[in-house]
Amino acid sequence: MAALPRGLSVVISATVSFGLAAASGSLPGRPLLAQDTVADSAKRSESAGDAPAAAIVDTIIIDNRDIFDEDQAKGNFLFRLANTLHITTHPYVIRREVLFKQGEPLDSLRLAETARNLRARRLFTQVTIDTVRQDDRLAAVIRTRDGWTTTPRISFSFASDGTTTAVLGVTDRNLLGTGNYGRAWWVKGVDRSGFVLQTALDRLGGSPMTLGGGVFLLSDGNSGNWATGVPYRAYPDQDAFMYNGEAADRRVLQYRSTNIALDTTQYQRRAFTNRINGGFAPIANSREYLRVGGTAEVRNEIYILRRDTALAIPDTITATFGGYVGYSRADFNLVRYVNGFGQEDVNLSRSLHLSVKVTPEAFGWESIGLGPRIDLSAGTRLGAGFARGWVVANALFNSAGLDSGRVVFGATVAARPSQESRHVTVLSVRGGMQDNPPPGGEFDLGFNAAPRGFPPHAFVGTRSLSGTLEHRWYAWDGIFRVINVGLAAFLDYGGAWYSGQPSRYGGNIGMGLRIGSGLSTGIGRTARIDVAYLFGDGVTGRTGSRWSFSLGPSFVF
Repeated sequence: MAALPRGLSVVISATVSFGLAAASGSLPGRPLLAQDTVADSAKRSESAGDAPAAAIVDTIIIDNRDIFDEDQAKGNFLFRLANTLHITTHPYVIRREVLFKQGEPLDSLRLAETARNLRARRLFTQVTIDTVRQDDRLAAVIRTRDGWTTTPRISFSFASDGTTTAVLGVTDRNLLGTGNYGRAWWVKGVDRSGFVLQTALDRLGGSPMTLGGGVFLLSDGNSGNWATGVPYRAYPDQDAFMYNGEAADRRVLQYRSTNIALDTTQYQRRAFTNRINGGFAPIANSREYLRVGGTAEVRNEIYILRRDTALAIPDTITATFGGYVGYSRADFNLVRYVNGFGQEDVNLSRSLHLSVKVTPEAFGWESIGLGPRIDLSAGTRLGAGFARGWVVANALFNSAGLDSGRVVFGATVAARPSQESRHVTVLSVRGGMQDNPPPGGEFDLGFNAAPRGFPPHAFVGTRSLSGTLEHRWYAWDGIFRVINVGLAAFLDYGGAWYSGQPSRYGGNIGMGLRIGSGLSTGIGRTARIDVAYLFGDGVTGRTGSRWSFSLGPSFVF
């Protein structure tokens, strides 16, 4: 990569999403008798160690609201226009996520999981489920408020070394109020440009099936993926079956960065894969699950040096099969003002998944092999904050020993003065090691990955360690009833290098703005504007200022 010119170093990744934002607040409604929130009842039953009272749910009421209430829209033309253009989510989209039925005993854990699953759909700005008792009859009232899910996208990125990127297009997470997803983008990335088309149709035709896929028509080759089947959607789900695949014929770039230059090796990846997996759950309830299943895959994949693509290359077809077992005990913490201005469900569940795949010689492999994998994650509450961590390790062993392998890990600690506080301090660390990864699969830090002030591919390799310490103050909600603004101070430090190279790190320290919307339908929709000072090995050999300006999506921890 060319040396940066003297002066201010600039790394920008900006996203502008058009939409309207409402002032935050609870959903209004009629006064309810003996009203009890799901969170309160679940918390009492868990702390007491007893099962919820065996009250029977007599009815389920769906109360879905438009983006703005009539009173809000009455005095604002833009709010009225937003409600007019927006198609409110159909009640059946909400009802099919409900994990309890009329005539069944009340289970506060299933009510809580239903609310959590609805928030995970990223269709709503607010979700609450209350129980109402009147005349010895019990009703569950599900209240939601729609978000603005049709988002024209204008994104731009540039660095002072001449790197530029952009995105133009539209995304809709709630097509015609059906809860289905569609995206059409033109993208100009760091290494390629072209068109991206994606869709996901959930519960196709009222069935439990899902259907989705994407097409990537890029300047250095094309690819596509697809998936269909019945996935696990909730802890009580008892079985699942999925088929997915991929086809690709495109360039892959392998980088090797140093303090002096950025070297690039070009490969052509040709692939056609088909995979099926299915399983069942001997234990399946809102507290925990135990899932057992199997998988099989047929893969035709090869990486060719671009200079050799004119030569005759034989097809390489391989097949694998294997099995898995997974256990998870649910623990989710509903918080606000952590990764954005809205609510999010922080996953603190204790989960362990083990799997193994077999690569028989008769299925195209040079020798029989075994590929074990372990996924482990857990978390805990720390007052109003939390801590959580995860580890993923997988490898492939054959007669020659270790063929390839990877270990990656991460940990996050978030400290908050209280549940209502707008302040949060987050420490997040992650790292890993790889042996013989596929080209382009190496760790790649910089630009939109901490350390954020560095250009793309500033740190690349098979060894990586990085960390971020950031304090956020979500100071102001609903400025002009449109914009939410916060402040942040941060420290990033990290690096990546290849085995046999000396470790290489860089860091930045700075501060910035956090800008969001009360209409956001999930985390990760907050923008950042940061100014930072760069230091460490990664700036050795740079010319000009060590100050950097960056704008892009806020990091999610």
